[in-house]
Amino acid sequence: ERRREREIDKGIKQDALARAEAERAARRAQGEAEAEEARRAAAQAELDAARKLESAQALLKQRALAQQEESRARAQAAADARRAAEEETRVRADRERAAAEAR
Repeated sequence: ERRREREIDKGIKQDALARAEAERAARRAQGEAEAEEARRAAAQAELDAARKLESAQALLKQRALAQQEESRARAQAAADARRAAEEETRVRADRERAAAEAR
């Protein structure tokens, strides 16, 4: 009878140990899954940040190109205005010369 009780007690203890080990394994697996999820989230955040940086760099490049184009257009407009003023001065001088010769 005592042997039987000891075997039952031993079986109960073994079941408790097995349950405790199973719970530890489940917690360990849960922790590993959470860590993997955190790694995935960190990698996604890194990817998102890289995309935003790339987008910002592209916008800066576009802005720089637009500013260069605007500067070039201003320089071209100034050169055109100078040429027009020079042409107007030549035409006026030619008219004045022609008027002086006509007198």
